[in-house]
Order: sequence, then structure tokens, then C-alpha cells
Amino acid sequence: MRVASVLPSATEILCFIGGERLLVGRSHEDNFPPQITSLPVITGQTTTFTTAAEVDRVVSDSIGKGQSLYTLDAPLIESLSPDVILTQDICSVCAIDLQTVERLAAKMTPRPKVVSLNPLNLDDVLANVLQLGEAVGMAEEARAAHASLVERIAAVDRRV
Repeated sequence: MRVASVLPSATEILCFIGGERLLVGRSHEDNFPPQITSLPVITGQTTTFTTAAEVDRVVSDSIGKGQSLYTLDAPLIESLSPDVILTQDICSVCAIDLQTVERLAAKMTPRPKVVSLNPLNLDDVLANVLQLGEAVGMAEEARAAHASLVERIAAVDRRV
């Protein structure tokens, strides 16, 4: 199994369940765990910012023109031949958009499975651990990781 991730939180979940060895490509924003930073970077950003006002101006202009704030290195991703690409569909200004990832996957042979993680709350994040584990063939490891997170949350609840 070969996994490419364009979403840092998905990369962290994959590594948390023990799937670091499956990762073949990562987002330009991925920096944890530190050992994944040597992997190929498959996304980039189209902008640089120096002030909050500039961030607002550039983001607003890009959205107004229907332009993405991110790039996807299609030739690199194709050369990495992932079986799964991890992404999101909550925020087009936070990471590469789902449609761009799906268009690329549709052109690839064999076609990788696109897994979109879209948590809106803590329960969704916990469910994403299981979803990701199923997608990469690590369901048992994901269940164990999920159980450990649920127990950690319960321990905090008992203390407060």
C-alpha cells in the first residue's frame, strides 16, 4: 500500500496508527512527525504573505478569480503511484481542494482511491482515525489507536 497525503492532519493520523511506512508523498505543510519531512513534497502554495492585510487581499483576490491558493505536483504524484490519496473538502483556502485531487486521480492508472477527511468536531476526528485505517488496510491498528484516544479523553473528563 502506497499513500500520498495532501492534508497534514491526515498524515499525522496515518503515522499515529503506525502507517508511516506507507507514506510516499506529503503536503508542503507537513512537518510532524519529523521523520516524514524527507519524503517528496507533492503540494505547494501560490502565495507568500508578510502582513495580515496582505493575506486578506491575496486570499480574497484568488477566491474572487476562482484560483486555488495551492498547487499539486501531478507528475510527481503520478510517479509515486499511490494507492490512496488523503485529502479534505472542508476548506478550499486551507488546503488543496477535493476536486483538484479527484481530477488528478481520475487520470491515473491505476486510479488511486481518494479519501476525504472532513471532521467538524472531536467525534468526527475520532471517526476519521477509523476511516483512514480502513482505507489503508490498517483497520485493526486504527481501532487500537481510536481506543487509546477515547481512553485519553475519558481520563481528562474524569479529572475535570
